[in-house]
Amino acid sequence: ADKEAAADVTAKIAAINIDEVNDENYATAKAVAVGKGTTSFGNHIEMEVKAGDVVLYPVGAAVTVKVDGEEATLIRQSDVLAIIG
Repeated sequence: ADKEAAADVTAKIAAINIDEVNDENYATAKAVAVGKGTTSFGNHIEMEVKAGDVVLYPVGAAVTVKVDGEEATLIRQSDVLAIIG
C-alpha cells in the first residue's frame, strides 16, 4: 500500500498543468533544430530535445538572434523545464 501511495504522489508531482503556468514568466517554443549535445566534466551529454518538440522554458533563459534575417530563439537544454509536445 505504501508503494502505491508513493507512486500516486510521484505521478501528481510529475504532472504539469500547462494552463496554470504564469504566462509572464514562462513561454513555449517549438524546436526547429537542435545541437549535438554538450560536454560536462569530460562526459558527453546527449540532447533529449528533438526537432519538432514543444518545450516550456523560463522567459529570461532565452536569447533572440537574427539568422539570415529571421529571428530565432536560442535556449539551452538545461533551461528547458519540460517537453510538452
